[in-house]
Amino acid sequence: MTVSPFVDAFSNAAGFTIVPQQGTTDKIATLGDKIMTPLVYQNRAGTESLWASGTVCTDAACTQQTGIRWYQFNVTGGNFPATPVQQQTFTNGNDGVWRFMSSIAVDQNGNTAIGYSDSSPTLFPGIRYAGRFAGDPLNDLDREKP
Repeated sequence: MTVSPFVDAFSNAAGFTIVPQQGTTDKIATLGDKIMTPLVYQNRAGTESLWASGTVCTDAACTQQTGIRWYQFNVTGGNFPATPVQQQTFTNGNDGVWRFMSSIAVDQNGNTAIGYSDSSPTLFPGIRYAGRFAGDPLNDLDREKP
């Protein structure tokens, strides 16, 4: 399968600890070379899908914010597609918050939620979630809650 290009969320210089946090120069590990949770399988009216999410860098050197890369692959009948049905690197409009260690869930109607950790030089580490309804435009995770 071919997906949009991305940079794993770690660097040769910093390793996996690239996420800044308020009040210290110590950085947080992203585990950015892994899909964080098992793939989610869904069968909606005979259309079988696999859903996945992980952490990626938004620049080649991994010095800017990290984002959540998520995918939907339709795999009906065991046929794997050449490209995903949906994919996005979610950064909430490049708002300067590092998002990492995600977990994706999809309900029986195709509504999607992704929970993840967050941090930045001006934020203490925390958790957030974002979601989309099944009828939303493709590739658009846009409902974030801190």
